[in-house]
Amino acid sequence: MRAVNDPGGEGRRRTPGGRPSRPSRFRPLLAALVQRLLFWLACAASAGLLGLVLFAPLLAREPRSAPRWLVLFGHDATVRRTAVASALGLVVTASIFFRAPPTRKRPRPPGAVGA
Repeated sequence: MRAVNDPGGEGRRRTPGGRPSRPSRFRPLLAALVQRLLFWLACAASAGLLGLVLFAPLLAREPRSAPRWLVLFGHDATVRRTAVASALGLVVTASIFFRAPPTRKRPRPPGAVGA
């Protein structure tokens, strides 16, 4: 047996506050904005890693005055290669998972035939 909330039809879904829920017009826009934001954050992190690999040797010329992690990025080839590969992987992952939503195609004319 279903509960009827109004005389005209079936009950609506209710939010935890007890009010009827309404579909949001901004939900698709918010989803697209979050996807783009996450994509650009991942790209910024990747650029930061590449910048660290490029500028660490210049910033850590004197190992005694620089932090140990900066000296490691500046002089260890394995860490530098791993950081470059990780930065490229981060960009590829961001482009796969946070890709922009597909654009809407124009509807077909009513008499169109074919694929």
